[in-house]
Amino acid sequence: MPGDALRLPSRIFLGLLKPNTRTQRLLLRYMYTVFQQVSRSAACNLFHTVKHRSAKWLLMTWERVGEREFELSHEFLAEMLGARRAGVSKAAFELKAAGLIDYRNGRMRIQDAEGLKKVSCECYFLIQKEANDVLRPVAPKRGRAARD
Repeated sequence: MPGDALRLPSRIFLGLLKPNTRTQRLLLRYMYTVFQQVSRSAACNLFHTVKHRSAKWLLMTWERVGEREFELSHEFLAEMLGARRAGVSKAAFELKAAGLIDYRNGRMRIQDAEGLKKVSCECYFLIQKEANDVLRPVAPKRGRAARD
């Protein structure tokens, strides 16, 4: 996905992180959610159809990008799902025929997110719940931790 990123040497990052325990905890919680998502996606690839997994991946991409339309080719989606491109194209065609998405020239557009949620496998909801539970803002503790 196109976007901006910041980069700094790891020694500087670790030096900034060391005295900031709140940031350390947040980073550890984020890493935990990423590992949970990867684990769930591996199981999802074994048990769910390409159509259901495509719906899940499109919803997750939409939420992270924050736009209804984004760049995403069938080839890239196939790589992310561990599926054949032909299977992803068939699933995308079915989702498009149902009025849930539109796609053209490497761009996807979410037409009906609620409908796409109904097609998605339960993994989408489990991943969202796990991330929300773990990454929910935590009130700072009083005292030293509040200053970190």
